[in-house]
Amino acid sequence: MPSVHHSSAPREASLPRIDERRLRSLFDAMPSGFALHEILLDGEGQPCDYRFIDVNPAFEAITGIARSRLVGRRVREVLPQLEPLWIERYGSVALTGDCQQFDDFSVDLDRHYRVTAYCPEIGLFAVIVDDITAIWRSEESLRQAAKVFELTRDGVAITDASARIVAVNHAFTEITGYSSEEAVGQNASILKSGHHDAVFYDTVWSELTSTGFWQGELCNRRKTGETYPQWLTITAVHDEYGQIERYIGVFTDISRLRNAEAHAEYIAYHDTLTQLPNRSLLNIRFEHALERAQRHHHKMALLIIDLDLFKNINDSLGHEFGDRLLVAVTERFKSRLRDEDTLVRVHGDEFAILMEEIEVATDAAVVARDLLQALEAPFRIGGSDEIYLSASAGISIAPDDGSDPALLLRNADTAVNLAKMQGRKTFCFYTEALTTHALERMRLESRLRRAMNLGHLLLHYQPLIEASSGAVIGAEALLRWCDPEQGMIAPIHFIPVAEDSGLIAPLGAWVLATACRQMRAWLDAGRALRTIAVNLSPRQFFLQDVPELLRQTLADSGLDARFLELEITEGILIERGERAVAILNRIRALGVRLSIDDFGTGYSSLSYLKRFTIDKLKIDRSFIRDVTTDSSDAEIAATIIAMAHSLSLSVVAEGVETAEQLAFLEEHGCDYYQGYFFSHPLAAEHFPESVENSCARRDPPRMDGTPWLTIRSAT
Repeated sequence: MPSVHHSSAPREASLPRIDERRLRSLFDAMPSGFALHEILLDGEGQPCDYRFIDVNPAFEAITGIARSRLVGRRVREVLPQLEPLWIERYGSVALTGDCQQFDDFSVDLDRHYRVTAYCPEIGLFAVIVDDITAIWRSEESLRQAAKVFELTRDGVAITDASARIVAVNHAFTEITGYSSEEAVGQNASILKSGHHDAVFYDTVWSELTSTGFWQGELCNRRKTGETYPQWLTITAVHDEYGQIERYIGVFTDISRLRNAEAHAEYIAYHDTLTQLPNRSLLNIRFEHALERAQRHHHKMALLIIDLDLFKNINDSLGHEFGDRLLVAVTERFKSRLRDEDTLVRVHGDEFAILMEEIEVATDAAVVARDLLQALEAPFRIGGSDEIYLSASAGISIAPDDGSDPALLLRNADTAVNLAKMQGRKTFCFYTEALTTHALERMRLESRLRRAMNLGHLLLHYQPLIEASSGAVIGAEALLRWCDPEQGMIAPIHFIPVAEDSGLIAPLGAWVLATACRQMRAWLDAGRALRTIAVNLSPRQFFLQDVPELLRQTLADSGLDARFLELEITEGILIERGERAVAILNRIRALGVRLSIDDFGTGYSSLSYLKRFTIDKLKIDRSFIRDVTTDSSDAEIAATIIAMAHSLSLSVVAEGVETAEQLAFLEEHGCDYYQGYFFSHPLAAEHFPESVENSCARRDPPRMDGTPWLTIRSAT
């Protein structure tokens, strides 16, 4: 071990006196950081620290510490971050005298350094620090490139200008089966599959030489001889003289993609459960069959077979059982059909059969009857009991009933519906008359949409008469459609269409908003009205958020909720149970009142009245009409009034048209009246302020049929 000088005080380094100023200039001009230290020893003569004797400007720049703050101070004191690794390495150099070189990274400065440490003479320690960040980053880039090349999942092959392979990556080996040793030195033609002719390869090389790039799909061969599709990109690499020196080929094995596409295409045209063609494939086969039929002047038949009450099986035995049953039905149908017939699962429990080249329509009837008979024998799925099925069939003939697959399918569906109406287990042919009604409904829906947009809808108001005072205390808003061509269209014709088409939601919202605004206007004008009643469709009740619609409508119109009354049917309460309870509770929380319209016509059980907070019952006009001539109707009406009063509910009689009816209702204590005896529904501007009873309680009915009550219209 070289001897060391133990000293506790700094001393000046012994520097040659020859041209010291020039030496100092060179020291300061060094691009590498340089620091000269004095070795400090502990009590046992071991190096324990190092004191700065001198540093050059480059060292100052690297450490960020000025020379004046370094010279004379210990390394541990000034650069504590060097602990412990650097100090350990310094100690090794100080003890052995061996020069050491190591690389380090400064997190704070994001720089890489190469450190050289040595002892220039006994007791002295020198450190040279070089910033190698640029070198390190360049090397790291090369390492990363090599790593990416090797680890990329795409196959990569690099060739020289003559297409001889000079390098391949691991993915190349996995995809082609050729190892690097087997591939390097070989021409890229070892991968050719023979699926492409010379013209194809001439095109590829022509594009490569002219543009330096080619991309496309081709078929290549693995080492095993198996061919596979790949997506290949070839890029030409030029030297400094512009000459091609390398080709880089990057390729992806797309065999899985092609298989997936083939599977997806199969799925797109087949039913996943039964493996039968689906409606999309039916359309394609229909087009081809129609061309052949037209060439040879043949007819075609499209049969729709719909299993009867299949939903009951799903509901009772589960969908999995239902699926297995559908597969069994499919097998029976297939066993009864010709190879040239196309059996299709349209959806759910509905099948279609496309029959080509039939001579007469009865040929299709024979097949339909045979398929229905195929279901007569019971099914046994697994260990289940015997399951009996039946079906209904509809038949449309091309070109007689149309030459469009969608039209024929629709016509056959129409015929199926007729078969079901006739008791099921049978088949029907399509006739044009079957669709007349459906087309009329479609046209009505279209006209209704236009009427809503053009403002052809309006409200009339049926006065509500209070029995105790004879005063007009409210109104029921009734929707009217004034068609420019057909005049007034009754709600009974267009409301069902609105419900089936979903138009009932915007239509109902418009009625509600219009009625609330009108009531607000009447109140602002000083009218002494208490109620505006609006009918709520059962479909609308569950098609939109009615409580939120009410809240927003009341806010927009400025109408207090206590003036609004919603009329709902018994069906809403009975059929929807707890859901209806939740919705009605939200409505009641707004302060809106509720009444049951057409009471007594829907359900015999009245227990639901205990579950719902109802304000009013409306006796259906069918009971009022014969209340004076039919004892049963009279008893029903009287019972409803008595029962309602026992439940603290008020009663409205609608459809009051004669003095005798009025007298009966008064006798039994009915609370409110509506009907032609008082007034027809009227436009808002003609709505009466009051009605005058001219001896209605004692005079006999007028012979001319005019009502006893005289309406005084608002001026």
